[in-house]
Amino acid sequence: MTEPLVRPVAELFSPEVRALWATTYSLDLGLVNGFLLPRLGDPPLNVAVLADRRRLAADLARIPDQMAGAVATANSRWLLRGVHGPGAPGQAVFHPKSYLALARRGTTLLVGSGNLTLHGLDTGKEVFTAFRSGTPVGDAAIAAWQAWMRRLVDATGDTVLAGRFQRLQAALEATGAGGNGSGNGDGPTAPSPLLHNLDVPIGRQLTELVARDGGQVRALWLTAPFYDEKAAAVGRLLKALRPERVHVFVSPTTSVNGARLAQRLTASGARVLVTSYGPEAFVHAKLIGIEGERRGWLLSGSANLSMGALWRRADEGNTELAVLAPAGPEQLGAVFAAPGVERTGQDLGALTGLRFSSDADGEPLPVRLLSAAVQADGCVLVRTEPPLGDGWALSDLAERQPLTALPDATAMTSGPLAGRLVEVVDHDGRPLSDRLIADDPVRLEATLTHTTASTGPAPPAELDEAVRDSFLGRQLLRLNRTLIFDANDVLAPGGPRGTGDTPEPVGDGHTTGTGVDSVWDRLGREELGRDPRAGTYARMLGRRSFTGPEPFLLLLDSLRLRTPAASAEPPGAPVPPPGSLLERLLVRSDAPEGEPEGEPEGEDTAGGTTAHSWTLKQRIRVRARNLLHRWATALADARLSWIDPLAPAVNFAALTQTLVELRLEAACRPESVELTAEDLDEVWELLLRSFAGAGDGRGWLDRLDPADRDEARHRLSDWRDLPEAVAALCWLAVRPGHVGRERKIALQPLIGAALDHGLLNSTERTGRYLSLVTGTRVRRGDVDDRLLEVMEFIDDPLWCRRRAEELGLAGLELETTRTGVKVTVRGVSDPLTDPRIPELVLAARRHSGHDGVSLFDDGERRWRLSLFTGEPIAYLPSFGTATYDALESARPLRKGDLESARADGASLAAWFTDDTALLGPRT
Repeated sequence: MTEPLVRPVAELFSPEVRALWATTYSLDLGLVNGFLLPRLGDPPLNVAVLADRRRLAADLARIPDQMAGAVATANSRWLLRGVHGPGAPGQAVFHPKSYLALARRGTTLLVGSGNLTLHGLDTGKEVFTAFRSGTPVGDAAIAAWQAWMRRLVDATGDTVLAGRFQRLQAALEATGAGGNGSGNGDGPTAPSPLLHNLDVPIGRQLTELVARDGGQVRALWLTAPFYDEKAAAVGRLLKALRPERVHVFVSPTTSVNGARLAQRLTASGARVLVTSYGPEAFVHAKLIGIEGERRGWLLSGSANLSMGALWRRADEGNTELAVLAPAGPEQLGAVFAAPGVERTGQDLGALTGLRFSSDADGEPLPVRLLSAAVQADGCVLVRTEPPLGDGWALSDLAERQPLTALPDATAMTSGPLAGRLVEVVDHDGRPLSDRLIADDPVRLEATLTHTTASTGPAPPAELDEAVRDSFLGRQLLRLNRTLIFDANDVLAPGGPRGTGDTPEPVGDGHTTGTGVDSVWDRLGREELGRDPRAGTYARMLGRRSFTGPEPFLLLLDSLRLRTPAASAEPPGAPVPPPGSLLERLLVRSDAPEGEPEGEPEGEDTAGGTTAHSWTLKQRIRVRARNLLHRWATALADARLSWIDPLAPAVNFAALTQTLVELRLEAACRPESVELTAEDLDEVWELLLRSFAGAGDGRGWLDRLDPADRDEARHRLSDWRDLPEAVAALCWLAVRPGHVGRERKIALQPLIGAALDHGLLNSTERTGRYLSLVTGTRVRRGDVDDRLLEVMEFIDDPLWCRRRAEELGLAGLELETTRTGVKVTVRGVSDPLTDPRIPELVLAARRHSGHDGVSLFDDGERRWRLSLFTGEPIAYLPSFGTATYDALESARPLRKGDLESARADGASLAAWFTDDTALLGPRT
C-alpha cells in the first residue's frame, strides 16, 4: 500500500453533497468555515457536526473577544453541537470520528481516527474505512450508523438537532441508502462491520468474536497514540487473546507508562516485536490487528488502547465507534506500516522511555449553558443548568443583557445582542458558564430549503397538478390550507408516528426516548406548533364573543365549499345564522325539493364521452378518495392534540361539513363531484369510526379523560347543526334499498357510538336535506325510524362470523337465555389467559344488549365462564374426564373493568388469585 486509499476532503466536501453529518472529538472552526463549507455549494444543505462538549468549550474559550465574529456561520449555515455522550457530563468523552456525506450520486460514510481538523482529514497519519451506498456492506454500515446516530441524537434532548436528523433520514431513505436506520421496513441483509460501545464495550465484542471463531491467536498487532497510564487495556487484551506473538508500534510521543507496558508484554509470554515510527511522525491511527488460525481481523476507528475506550460502555467511559474488517497478515503489515513514515525496530527495553501524559482539565465553571437561540427581535433565549440565578446576564463578549426567567425554566435577555458567541456572566461580568454559539433559527431553516420564502403548506401528495385543477381538488386544497388533517404531512419522516405516545424501536432493538417526553415528541410538538395552520385552531376554539357568533362557527362557515350549487343563491334570499349548515344549503340550492339537478352521473351533457375525459375523471376520483380516507383515519392520531387538545374535534366538524356539502353538490351538479355515493359512504364510515369509535373504546372521544370528553362534546354542541348533519350522513350510509344485512351489522356499532356521544339528532332540516339529495321525500320520522331499525337489527349468524374472523377464532354461536346471552366458542384453550376474551364479552354485550354473558367451550377442554357486572367471575375448567370445582374470582367484576383490560391487552387472570388457581379436581 503506497498511496492512501481514502482522501477525506475530496470524498466529503464537493458541490454535489446535499447533507454532511460528522462526529469528532475536536474541530478547527476556521477550517470548516473558511475552506470546507464553501466547497459544499448552496442550499439546500443539511450540515451538522457533533463534537466533544468539553473540547469544544475549551476551543471557544481561546477565541479572542475581538475575533468572536469568526464563528458567524456556525449554527447559522450549519449546526454545531457539543455533546458529552451518555455518561456523566464532567467525565464522559465524546470521541467517535465519522463522516456521512449524501450526494446526488450516492452516499459515503467514512469511519476512522481523524478529527475534523486539517491534520485529521489531510496531513496527518490516520486510518479511515470508506463505505458506499449500493453495496451490501456499505448499506449495512450506513444503516447501522443511522441507528447509532439516532440514539445519540435522542440522548441530547435537542429538538433542532433531531429535526435535522429526521430530514437526513428522509433523504437517505429516498435514495435507498442503507434503509432508514429505524428498524422499520426492509433493510440491508449483510452484517454491519461497525462496532459501538453504547451497550457493550468494544474490547469485549472483539475478544468474544475471536473466541467464537476458535483456535490459537498467532499474532496481535497494536498501535495507538494514547494508552491508559498502566496499560491495563492492553493487559486485558493479552489475557483474553493469549497471542503467540505481539507487534507493538509506537512513536516518541506515545502516551503510556512504558515500563508498565513492557511488564505486561513480558508477562504475557508472547514473543514481542517493537517498531518505532520516525521521530518527527505523529501517527494518530488507532489499530488492533489479530491473526487467527483460520482468519484475521483489523479493528480501526476512534478507540485508543485505554480502558475508557476499549473496555467500558459509553455511559461509563468514552463514546467510541470502530470498524471490524477481515484482514490477512499481508494486509495488517501494510496498514501498520504507515506509508511515508520512517520505521525502525527496537528492543523491548525501548518502551521504558515512553511517558504517560494527560490533559489537565481546568476547574469546571458552575453553570452549563445548554442552549441559546436568537429570537426575531434580537433577544436571546437560553436554557441553563442550574436554572437562572440572581444577577445573571448573557454576554456576547462586547456587551451584556440581563436575563429574565420564563415559566418553562428557560430565560430571555431583556434586550438584543449583536454577537452570537455568548456566555453567562454574573453582575460583575465574570464568566459563569462555558461559551456557546447561539442558534440563528431562521437562517438554519433556510439552509435546508431552496428558498426562505414561505409559500404555505405543500399540497397533499394525492393531489397532483391535474387533480388540483378540478373542482373537487380545489375544495380539498382549501381544506388543506386551513387545517392540519394528518400530522405526517407536517412532521419530518423518521419522527414519532402513529399514536404519538409510543417510543419506536430503532435498528438495534432499542427504543428512543421515554414516551411523550422524548426529544422526538417534543420536536413533533414544535414542528406542528410552527405550522401557520396551527393558529386556526386557536381562533376556532377561542372564547365566545358576547356580541357575535363564536369563532368556531365563523371559521366553519368560511370553510364551506365554493360549489356551483351554493353559488346559485337567489337574489334577496334570507341568510341563516352562522353555523346552520343544512339550512344554508337548503336556502342556497335553487333545485326544487326532491328533484336533484343536473344530468345523471356518468353521462356527458355534450353528447358523449372520450377515453381521455373518463380517465381523468377516474384519476380524480381515486386520488380524492384516497386523500379523504387518509384524513379520516388520521383523525384518531393522538399527535393532533399537540396542536390543540380539541384539534381532532375541529377536523371532524370540518370533514363532516365537507361530506354533507359534497353529497348535495353531487345531487345538484353530478358532473362536478367525481366521488360516488359509495365513496362518500366509505369516507364517512372511516371518519365516524376514528372519531366516535364503535363502542370498543378505540375512537378519539373514547380515549379522552372524562373532563376533556365533556369539553369536546360541549364545544361540538355549539355547532348547532352538527348532530343533524351526522344524522343525515348516517341515514345515507344505511338508506333503504341500498344496503344489506352486512352493512347494517358493520354500521350498527358506529351509529350506536355516535348516539351515545350525543353526536346524532335528526331535525326537520335533516329530512328536507335528504329529500333534496335523494330526489324522494324524506321526513324526520323516516330518518329516526330507519336509524332505529338499524340499531335494533339482529342477525346472530352474521355477527358470529364477523366477530370470529376479527378475533381469529375457529367459530362462534350465539343464543339468548333468560339471564343473558350464551356464546359458544371454538379456538380458545385457556380463557383466563387469552386477551381476546374481554373483547369478545364486550362485543357480545353490545350486540345482544344484555349485561350477563356466559362463554362455553366447544372444544376438548369444555370449560365454562360466566360474567355479570357486580358479581365475581365464575369459571369451571374441565380437562378430559376430570371435573374441577367451579372457581370464583377474588373480586367482583366492576363497570369499566373489561374495557380497561381490553385497552391494556390484558386477560382475566388478574381477577384470580394464586390460591384460587391451585384448586384441583373433585375425587
